[in-house]
Amino acid sequence: MKETPQQYAERILGYVEGKQPLVVQAATAKKLNRLIKGVSTAKLHRRPAPDKWSVSEIIAHLADAEIVGAFRLRFILGSRKMGNKRTLRPTRSAEIGGALLRAPGMEHCAT
Repeated sequence: MKETPQQYAERILGYVEGKQPLVVQAATAKKLNRLIKGVSTAKLHRRPAPDKWSVSEIIAHLADAEIVGAFRLRFILGSRKMGNKRTLRPTRSAEIGGALLRAPGMEHCAT
């Protein structure tokens, strides 16, 4: 799919249009778990095409993005003197059905 950065942003924001983003984020781990339940590790690792990501790679990317986003949010809250004692924890990989741990190269990670 060829699209401009503006079109990409609009497409992504369209997924949560009319919804509360934090509610969507909170529900994502359970939804992913339901979607991959019973799917073999081999199938989760399989790429649909050489230039396309596997399910495991996508889930690893989502988990990584959540960790980075949570870090940035903690940094922003701390830098604005809004209280460093707030704890904003990213979703644990176990809450994503362990798919992150089955991602290529991630088997050694703990939840």
